[in-house]
Amino acid sequence: MSVANHQNLFRWAVVALLFLCILFIEMSYSCLPPLFSQISQDIPLSKVQMGMIYGVVSLAAAGFALIGGVLSDIIGSRRAIGGALLTVAVFGGMRTFADSVTELTALTFIVGLALALIPPNVAKVLSVRFPQSELGRAYGIVLTAVPIGVGLGIATGASVLAPNFGGWRGVMEFVAFNCLMMGVFWLLVFQEKKLASDEQGKLRMIAENIKAVFPIKDLWRIAVFSCCFFFAMGSLMSLLPIVLEERGIARSGELASLIMWASVLGSPLGGVASDKIGKRKPFLIIPAIVMGLCIPLFLLLTGISLTLLLLIAGFASGMILPIMLTTLIGLERIGVSHIATAVGLVMMVGNTVGFTGPIISGALIDLSGSPWPSFLLTSTILFIAAAVISTFPHQVRQSVETLNN
Repeated sequence: MSVANHQNLFRWAVVALLFLCILFIEMSYSCLPPLFSQISQDIPLSKVQMGMIYGVVSLAAAGFALIGGVLSDIIGSRRAIGGALLTVAVFGGMRTFADSVTELTALTFIVGLALALIPPNVAKVLSVRFPQSELGRAYGIVLTAVPIGVGLGIATGASVLAPNFGGWRGVMEFVAFNCLMMGVFWLLVFQEKKLASDEQGKLRMIAENIKAVFPIKDLWRIAVFSCCFFFAMGSLMSLLPIVLEERGIARSGELASLIMWASVLGSPLGGVASDKIGKRKPFLIIPAIVMGLCIPLFLLLTGISLTLLLLIAGFASGMILPIMLTTLIGLERIGVSHIATAVGLVMMVGNTVGFTGPIISGALIDLSGSPWPSFLLTSTILFIAAAVISTFPHQVRQSVETLNN
């Protein structure tokens, strides 16, 4: 096998490794909601406490995203991702011994801190191995692990894993073991790609890394777009099941999950199409508009038409995250030594605003007694996202070499 073929095989093997890393980490917290009824038998939980335990993952990931990104630029992706997996294994596994809401919440919070290390390092690992002409495809494949991992955790937590592993505590051991094995495997197999800027990056102080990316205006356009997207998705996925149920629609939870499963297709196919056409903006603007148009119709349609609309919205949502991060990587002023910091900054801002989405939207429903103000706000936010990204200049770097400058 030629050197070129060997390198090509290895970089796609890295895609597979990243996919598995994300899959196991997502399962480590997404298995909780279906297990809450079992957990409540050992640790009494109110609905608010259930939401708090699950929500601290996003809160921790948002708060630590920037620091995690800078840390990743300094220590490298091998140790950052490996450390994240081992952290989830240790502290996620310790949930087996939790005897109070405080313990369970604190340990799950640490899982969220580890999760914050993943997006910046996925960006860094892929950007040094794939040219812009293939980066969207690679990103799309890797990020399908998010909805698949969440879906598997929700679908199997109570119905498959708990009966086979002796209850919810056994499930915590199982997901921790998966992360432990994946973390060890990653540390043994993954090879950090050496770049001229690496040594300098390791010596660069955190303040200097942030200072390097903070003034980039195009980065802030993407950050605003991410705020809108995460706000909309958080609002939609937290409220849609109960809104559909209150409309008298049977199996509302399964219907709402169609958005997540359809995004599994949208993520890689959107990346492939974007790479083939050589453009990013249309694959952010059009999906945001499509989602904005679909959301109010969820309050009107039923039957097959509702199902099709949920699938369309899910497919559109799947395109957005990989293309958004691919666009960020393509910014000319972000070199390899700053990619993780830039992604961490965008994810921190986006997830922080996104955390408020369910709260604000839920408050609108409580105050008005109707889901319409909430859903119209969510739709408007997505139209704003499309407008913001429409001002983005068409800048696409075509090769990895440009990243190294």
